[in-house]
Amino acid sequence: MNTKKKNRLVSIIGILLLLMLLILPVTAASAVIQGTGGSESPSSGEWTIPESSTLTFQKVSMYDPADFTITASGPDLSPEDLFESANDSLNNYTALFGKIVAPISLSNSCLSAKSLNIRKMLSKNALSSSPVSEGYLGISPVTVADDEKLAAYGFRVLPTGQTMMYTYIVSADANDTTYAAAREGLSEWMNTVNEKTNVASTSIVSNAAGISSITEPGWISHRATPRDYGAFGKFVIRSDWYWDPVEQNSYQDQFYTTTNIKMTPGIGYKNDRFTLTIDPGYSDLSGNAPHLPSASSAEETPTGTSSGQSVSCSLSSSSVGLSWTTDIPDTSLVFTWPSGQISKWDGTFNRGGNMAEQTFTFKSGVRIVCSQSESRNGNVYTLSKNTVDAYNAFADGVYSSIYGPTTNRYIPQELYIRWQNGEYKPLNPDL
Repeated sequence: MNTKKKNRLVSIIGILLLLMLLILPVTAASAVIQGTGGSESPSSGEWTIPESSTLTFQKVSMYDPADFTITASGPDLSPEDLFESANDSLNNYTALFGKIVAPISLSNSCLSAKSLNIRKMLSKNALSSSPVSEGYLGISPVTVADDEKLAAYGFRVLPTGQTMMYTYIVSADANDTTYAAAREGLSEWMNTVNEKTNVASTSIVSNAAGISSITEPGWISHRATPRDYGAFGKFVIRSDWYWDPVEQNSYQDQFYTTTNIKMTPGIGYKNDRFTLTIDPGYSDLSGNAPHLPSASSAEETPTGTSSGQSVSCSLSSSSVGLSWTTDIPDTSLVFTWPSGQISKWDGTFNRGGNMAEQTFTFKSGVRIVCSQSESRNGNVYTLSKNTVDAYNAFADGVYSSIYGPTTNRYIPQELYIRWQNGEYKPLNPDL
């Protein structure tokens, strides 16, 4: 072979090699990815399709809990900025996944080995379909008084579309020890959130395989708020909101909300009193999140006047069954309807009794009914405002002359909700 032919051959080979380098990435990007373990690609974020599937998936959006989680602690937190970030996170979730994440989009970190094996055997339709296409989504705003501070904040959207939120509120002059307690509380709360995430993810795969249903299908949101009152003592308020997704009444939607109060007296102080109100008729002051259309409350529990005993409570419907036992303060618990749709519980303690000296818990709840057609129009509504009044909740002894707190007495929790269907619309009240 002469030199010219040899050079021409080298050029042709070089061109062929260059073409192969250009074509291979395109071919790889459009191929069905095969694998046995459901592993993830760190560079692309795409899930490896199970061997049982023959469907071509391209750039599947992945649910990684870290992408839908916000945590922050310290003396310089902005409640407004954190709420905006949480709202963006929820809107991003619905834009990517709708109401509930499809099994194919669950990160491996959410699933046990057993669930990963179950997912490998799913059909292509079960693998790529969201098990629930519509329902209510919710998010809770952060309310902090001028002489209070938000010391720790946590938020997550679960793969089943429910939200969980944590807000640790302290006085503006709180010390380093109090902020350390807020950080520790946030860390403990995250352990609970991670457990909820794994349970929800497992239920999505199990539901797709026909083994079990989605966990807590009517649950919308959870909010935990510790409020540290320094030497006087501490409250921890937990509220949950639910919707009945199976109720057959085409004219009404039914909801449920519960609030749990945990109060612990400070050293040298005793529990003295508390007031809890649940108001489904509350409208956000901005006017952008009014109460639900034709909202009314029913089945409040516990009711009546009682003292010094435990009572059984329940709220139930076709798909939401809530039951619990709650302690009653040893002096009295009085239930009233002060005005509108407000349900009110006033508890008082015998300062010489055991309940005044130790951590006390109380839980109540109500059913909420509203107009279905109007509540599902895509607008943002306030489901309820659940508020603890801690004014003079603690006393310094049996024959007390010192009570507290006298300021920052209200610990409010409210939930904004919006109907989510197949059409994406951001939950974005301009507050």
